Amino acid sequence: MKKWLLYSIYIIAASAFFIYWLFPSDMITDYIIRKADESNPDLTITIDRVKPNFPPGLKFYDVSLSNKESPAIDAEWIKVVPKFLTLFSDQKTFSFKGRTCEGNLEGEATITESETGPRMTVDADLAGILMKDIHAIQDPSKYKLSGILDGKITYTREKANEAVINAKLTASDANFEVLGSVFSKLGLLASLFDAGNYTFKSIDADLEIKNKKKFEIRECVLKGNQLGGNISGSVELRTPRGRSTLNLKGTIRPHPSFLAKLGSLASQFFKGKGNENGRPFKIRGTFDNPRFR
Repeated sequence: MKKWLLYSIYIIAASAFFIYWLFPSDMITDYIIRKADESNPDLTITIDRVKPNFPPGLKFYDVSLSNKESPAIDAEWIKVVPKFLTLFSDQKTFSFKGRTCEGNLEGEATITESETGPRMTVDADLAGILMKDIHAIQDPSKYKLSGILDGKITYTREKANEAVINAKLTASDANFEVLGSVFSKLGLLASLFDAGNYTFKSIDADLEIKNKKKFEIRECVLKGNQLGGNISGSVELRTPRGRSTLNLKGTIRPHPSFLAKLGSLASQFFKGKGNENGRPFKIRGTFDNPRFR
């Protein structure tokens, strides 16, 4: 009896060893990359290797995502575990977790088969993400963003080319370093935000992105050491990018020490429009021809 038990343990251990080391990593990687390309040709995924993991699932190492060949984000690893009872139904569910930008992401994805094609919903929680490592939100020629990002993102795709992203995000200890002429076409606002560092204790944002074209800012509240304020509205991307439209409004509340640095510009900026709650503003027009008032 003991001998059969030992043989059984040996066979199970040997099988697990060979399954792990002989796992068809390249085949699975190629399949995922091909499916991602079919879903969105603008996105490029690279995966260094894939290994089976416990509980039963797959672990992807050194995952990189690029948008139109521009680096977007890198992950050290992402682990995906299916809910096995759903694999035999039209609605399949997977849980995932990963390590990216020195922080963590965790959530669940559901894929539902239908006559019009697969529908997808992804819910993800972010914790401790370093914004300086998120390539997609950086522009080294104009500005740098840093800080710690937390929040929740929901991605929903009902049909091909019909995707919606909802996000509630909080950036803490954020720093916005202006390197170039980010606001050069906004007249008085450009003088207010001249090159320099702007630090914020927190930035809370509630956003919706439709089909990667329309950005709806439901609310964005900034609490900073030099500036505070809020902004809401929409940005609609068009081709060429300069024709993209702006429809934004909000309030800027510079702190007294920041106003002192502005000198005579402070009186121009707040002339007839400022109050104890700050200076309201609107931004209209296009990227190439914005209007600030």
